[in-house]
Parts: sequence; C-alpha cells; structure tokens
Amino acid sequence: ILGTLGNISLIKGKAKSRKSFLINLIISSVLGNDESSKIRGSEVASKHILYFDTEQGKSHVVKALNRIKTKSNLEYDIENLSTFTLREQTPNERLDCIDCVIRNTTDIGLIIIDGVKDLVTSINDERESTEVSSKLLKWSTEYNCHIMVVLHENPSNDKSRGHIGTELTNKAETVLQVAVDDKNSKVSVVRASACRNKEFEGFAFEIKENLPYILDDYSIDKKPSKTALNDLPDNDKYGLFRSILGNNEQLMYSKLLKQIKDHLHLNKGFKEINNKGENYIKVLIPYCLKKGMLLKDGNSKPYRLNKDYTSS
Repeated sequence: ILGTLGNISLIKGKAKSRKSFLINLIISSVLGNDESSKIRGSEVASKHILYFDTEQGKSHVVKALNRIKTKSNLEYDIENLSTFTLREQTPNERLDCIDCVIRNTTDIGLIIIDGVKDLVTSINDERESTEVSSKLLKWSTEYNCHIMVVLHENPSNDKSRGHIGTELTNKAETVLQVAVDDKNSKVSVVRASACRNKEFEGFAFEIKENLPYILDDYSIDKKPSKTALNDLPDNDKYGLFRSILGNNEQLMYSKLLKQIKDHLHLNKGFKEINNKGENYIKVLIPYCLKKGMLLKDGNSKPYRLNKDYTSS
C-alpha cells in the first residue's frame, strides 16, 4: 500500500530517470484497471484524478495524456481525468490555480503535481517549503484524497533536493525512488525509499514505442551501499575483477558472484571485504559495470573485463 486517501507521497529521482513516465504508468494503471500491471488503484479508480504539470510545455503534456489513454485502453476522452499545464505561471499563481481547481472539483481521488519545486521560489526557503507541505497535507485531509508529488534528487546523492525535499520526505506516507538501472540504461527501477506501511517489492519498467511497460521477472540489484563501495579503492576493485576475468573469460552473473566469493575467501589481500556477506559483495558488480571496469552487451549476456579501463 503506497497511496492511501488522506495522505501524500513523493516520487524522487535524478533528471531523465523517467519519473514522468512512471506517473503516466500509475495513472493509466488506475484508470484502466490493467490486471497485468503491478499497480492497482481501487480506492481512486472511480474518483476524479487531477494531473498538474509545472515543467513541460502543452505539446508534451498532450503526448503524456495520449500515452495514458493508450495504456488505459481508452480511445475517448477520460471524463474523470483533468490535466493542467502550469509552466508559464509564477509559483504563487500555480498554487492559487491548484487550490482553485481542487475547490471546484467534486469527489477527488488522486492529485498529481509533477514538479513540486515549481511551487516555491527557492527550494531551500524554509518558510515556503513549510507552507507548501502544509497545503498538501491540508488538501489531502480536507478532500480525503491522495496527493503524489514529483521532485528531483541532488546530483551528488539520492536525497530529495532542498529544504522542500526534506519537508516532503518527513511528511510523506511513501517515498518512491526512480533510477536508471546500472545494468541497462534503457530500464528504470522503482524502489521504496521510505514507507509507513510494508515496503513494496521493487520493480523495473522500460519504454517501448513511447509507452512505459513493467518488466516481469527483471533482476533488480540490491541498492549499492556507500560503505561497501568505499571500503575498497577503485584500483583494487579493478584488480579483483582482473584476477577473475583477466584471461578473456566471460561469466554470467551467478557464476561471477561465486568466483568473487571464492577469490576473496582464498586471497587474504582483500582484507577490507573478504569477511563480508553475499549482499555486501553484490553491490560491487553493478558499481564496476557503471564505472566501466566491466563490460556487458545486454540483458542475459555475460560480464567481461574492460582491458582499456583507466581510473580517473
């Protein structure tokens, strides 16, 4: 359970991580009641959905609406979905517009604000951040609806941007993180960053013909631990994989994992990590793939050493 009536939730992620596509997927799953989707929306499916976009131009919002209609298997106009483009307005005008629409719409189930940072003049202004988060809580409670907002992460870490990010993280029932998968740049992974209810199992989706599709049985790596990655310098990480794959060997994920564990058990030179558990070791593979130490030609393909790798 991640979106109950009377609460707010936060979707966060880096730029171009496909946050807006996830929003389209959520709305279409709710409207279409797609049994093949992992997403359900029984509480809001028959109620009104308000979709506010503060970042994209009108043509892109129309494309998003068409994606929703196609994914929902609805060719006609969706009577209980209203979309609004607020890109041209000031933060105060956007807030007033949202408030006006909410007050004049009956039986609201879900409100989505794609670009909540555009409701404040500064993401680090404590007063503005508190006012906006308070308005969201007031609306969700007063109109007994769920409000889902979207916000970028900091470029250097996975924290939501600014003081408004801190406020919303503290107030949200659920925080969802969207990230491009380290193994496949065409795939985005959705994880539960924080949940007041039981955490949902992470899932992945990709874009096919400009439509988002959830991938069944996609292997999602455990989120890398910063401690694990900092325990061993990058040159030593590369040396570890060179010892295993240096003779032009190519290994599938499970065999590579076993080789790492066996190598660490026998080689006491890697004392920083050779006593760690399997989950600790797993984070090294996607990290080294992203850094270019390892190469892989696609899903279900083996890993191999990048002999041209040089540390920066």
